[in-house]
Amino acid sequence: MVLFAVILLTATLGAKAQDSIFCYTHQNVTLYYTIDSVGNATLVSPIWPDFDRENNESWTGHTKPQGDVVVPDSVPFDGRNHAVTRVGDEALYRCDKVTSVKLPNSVTNIGFWAFNQCSSLETVSLGQSVDTIGYCAFRECFNLRDINIPSKLKMIDEFAFQYDSRLAIDLVLPEGFTSLGAVAFGDCAELTNVSLPGTMKKVPEEVFWGCTSLFSVTIAEGITMIGESAFIFCPSLHKLTLPSTLECIDDSVFREGTPIDTLVLRSGVPPTVGNVVFADYHTVIIVPQGTIDAYRQHPVWALFQNIIENETSAVKTMQHNSSTDIYYDMQGRRLNSRPQGKGLYIRNGKKALVTGNK
Repeated sequence: MVLFAVILLTATLGAKAQDSIFCYTHQNVTLYYTIDSVGNATLVSPIWPDFDRENNESWTGHTKPQGDVVVPDSVPFDGRNHAVTRVGDEALYRCDKVTSVKLPNSVTNIGFWAFNQCSSLETVSLGQSVDTIGYCAFRECFNLRDINIPSKLKMIDEFAFQYDSRLAIDLVLPEGFTSLGAVAFGDCAELTNVSLPGTMKKVPEEVFWGCTSLFSVTIAEGITMIGESAFIFCPSLHKLTLPSTLECIDDSVFREGTPIDTLVLRSGVPPTVGNVVFADYHTVIIVPQGTIDAYRQHPVWALFQNIIENETSAVKTMQHNSSTDIYYDMQGRRLNSRPQGKGLYIRNGKKALVTGNK
């Protein structure tokens, strides 16, 4: 009898979910919801599941929310409170007067185009249970400055934050994150620091294309591939350390507008390299002890004239900005002191002309 009652309730809710869009006003903002077959609420646009293709609108005929939007953790419907667990596809699409959004911890999923072209949106507070950010979810939110990254986040889909030119967060994706879509942060001109966990395995194609302020990227052990054009047109990125697990660098990763001065490779086996990965071969390459011959015999890595062995000492010196200069000759051998003769050397990881005078 109990099982029959549960089945009947689920069936009833499922039927209502297909037919019922209802509004609920919370903190002076009216939003629209549906109930799914298990009794959870989804934030939707008022004309869901339709979309006004002619006018490229999801709110045609309805008043769009403005200002600060706080989504409640539950909404009343048919005599019950229902947890809000999802922001539906196109829910606040082009709501261009919304300035901030706060989601409850009950929300786990943000659908595609959910906040796309919310051009006045400045801050977003994601609940700690969000694990998925959908395709183009925050694309073209030109004024978005701040959004938190929940510890349970597992996926950011393609183009999710593209063109968010004012986004200036330290992007630290949590351990357990698995999927970052292509161009997800393309043209985020104020993004400066990025940390990618090994659980995502691959840095996707064009993901940081045109991030002109990006200067610090941490790529964790576990990542095996860097996708095509991942760091193209990143003029502030001068140094990058790649993990020992890296197996492949795909086409055009640093081809244009990314002046990598120093590339630290931790892999004992030289990673395979795609077509036109580098714009030139002036970058200083630092490799683990005992691997310099393998890199010099590689058909691509051998094109670099400045391959330095002994990663630990070189990296430590550059990271701590020691006042004592470290010199290598052009064959990658470390010198015990400043060169006395005039010539070309590697000083603190960069090519330098030494005149012989102090």
